[in-house]
Amino acid sequence: MKKIYLIVYFTFLLLFPVSAQNLVADFTAEECMRTVYYQGFDSPDDMEGWTLQSTNADFTWHLGNPRGSSGVPKFSVINPDSKSSLRILYTEEAAQDEEYLSPEILLGDHQSMRFYTAFDGVYTLFANFKVFVVESDGVRTPVFDAYQYADENAHERAKWTLIEHSLSAWNGQTVRFAFVYSGFGGDDVVVDDFSIVEKTDDAMPVRISAGESVHFKNLSTGEFLSQQWSFEGGSPVTSDLSDPVVIYNEPGVYSVKLVISDGQNEAEVEKTHFVTVTGVAPKVRIGMPDEGYLSPYTGMYLPLFTDVTFHDHTQSPVLSRIWNFTNASLATSEEQHPVVSFSEEGIASVSLRVENEYGFDFKWLSEYFQVGGEQHIWNISVEENSQLASVPLGFFGYYGGSNWLGMEAFAEHFDAPSVGGHISEVELFFDCTTTISPEEEMTVSVVSATDGKPGEVLATSTLKLKELQSDPNRIIPTTFVFATPVLVENEFFITVSGFPNQSGDNGTDDVALLGFVRDDGEKCTAWHLLEEWDENYAPTGEYEWYPNVDSPLSLAIAPKFRYEVIDQGLSFGTADSQKTTSDPVCATVQSDVLQLYPGYEGASVRIYDMTGSLRFEAASAAETDLNRFAPGSYLLHLNLDGQSYRQLILIR
Repeated sequence: MKKIYLIVYFTFLLLFPVSAQNLVADFTAEECMRTVYYQGFDSPDDMEGWTLQSTNADFTWHLGNPRGSSGVPKFSVINPDSKSSLRILYTEEAAQDEEYLSPEILLGDHQSMRFYTAFDGVYTLFANFKVFVVESDGVRTPVFDAYQYADENAHERAKWTLIEHSLSAWNGQTVRFAFVYSGFGGDDVVVDDFSIVEKTDDAMPVRISAGESVHFKNLSTGEFLSQQWSFEGGSPVTSDLSDPVVIYNEPGVYSVKLVISDGQNEAEVEKTHFVTVTGVAPKVRIGMPDEGYLSPYTGMYLPLFTDVTFHDHTQSPVLSRIWNFTNASLATSEEQHPVVSFSEEGIASVSLRVENEYGFDFKWLSEYFQVGGEQHIWNISVEENSQLASVPLGFFGYYGGSNWLGMEAFAEHFDAPSVGGHISEVELFFDCTTTISPEEEMTVSVVSATDGKPGEVLATSTLKLKELQSDPNRIIPTTFVFATPVLVENEFFITVSGFPNQSGDNGTDDVALLGFVRDDGEKCTAWHLLEEWDENYAPTGEYEWYPNVDSPLSLAIAPKFRYEVIDQGLSFGTADSQKTTSDPVCATVQSDVLQLYPGYEGASVRIYDMTGSLRFEAASAAETDLNRFAPGSYLLHLNLDGQSYRQLILIR
């Protein structure tokens, strides 16, 4: 009887595989969004419920397409169904204060605002574009500020850009959205595909921009042992992970397939048109020549008569590019990594324009490079030096300053110069210089590299601690001058010793250099001289140099360097009309007001951000308004009687 039951049971399994019946393939993605409100700005009928408030009827919000001269393509390159966009044109005839207000929208959980916009970041200084959430009681909260976005993202030329902002602060409220353009003499702004979206676990189609990732989630049921994904247009193309992450680099509409298996049986699901990837305009990224040095007073310092290589690191696909150089061996180039040389001492500019079918981007590094002459150098990029700060070690003091950890000295490493040269002085930039030991001395040295560590001392300079300079409102240098300039042809260090670390009834030593701390694994140029301990954790009296790889950083230490001029049968004098060194301090910033010191009152003013972009220009300091600048470091250029002066200023 038992045999009969067994035969019947196995026959049932063969005819009706239990596991196969339980296998159901399904998936979703974290980027799945449900659209709860959408406005495509395609026809007046679509705009029902939207209201316009205008002060300049000839130049206000309206439906249209970008002007061809702007270089911004029609939005149909992003959304093929688009017929027009919300647009406003600038004017220099009269001020604009234009607002388009949406109808009331009830907001729910996990919702966000999304829209595309194209605007020129430079001209937002004159006329700005903002988006506000307007509550039922009239309270307005900005959720997008074009000027702020441009400043934080180095956004310059107009191109289609996706903007997203969480609306969780208004969950359950009925609100309106105000698109506001106000100012005088700005630039055109266009907006499209405004929507309110919410995350969902439902398998809704995903819409991303080229270069972004999709985080897939396996929702299959049943006792499956494996899964195999196929991603049309994705990278990777296949995966056997449960929840893979896939990058989509090319615009298009793609399918996703998932097959699961229990070892004997399979189930599959394929979702067509699941991922829509929209194209994006390129974003220019200029890579600096390795043959030069970064500088606190200009973007980069380069040698004369030396081949240097510029790099186009633009990540989006590029159909065309054009470089422009001033005073270089090439005026223009279409190469991705052009090699040029400079034969004229002075100031040089570089620009790069890249374009694809979705738009273009342009970056102009105006007066960004000093060629030849003499200049201070350091290891901090223009993108980093707006975030300089002291480096605290908690209770133990500072890295690059007074400390209780047995760090007797600090050093900054410099790569070998592409052309040898001389160092005449070193500038240190301090965050604080409080001391109860004013007569004690600090020593700065140029030191050769031996086996990659600080070795032979080549030159020294000392100052008393009471001579160290710092200012809470601006970054100012303390200068250590060497009796004789020292020749440097290989990698070298600048070492600093003599940091005080005493406490008493009259106070505590509190001296610290500025620096920039990077993420783990990134560039580290800072070293410290550390006292060794024995196996009983007692100091041995011996010291060893160590790089600070645990917290990669660079210290604000700037030797003044002069490249040797390679003999080309030509002689060059110093460029007295272009003072590109530290110059006398010409101005200060007090309560967002630029104040020029006596003797400089008649100078014209230009202010550049630390990407080299011109952010402000005025005929005099009296016309300078710093209120709209984001906090950070900027380069102040003054021009007085044909002479140019530069200074790093801090706007808080």
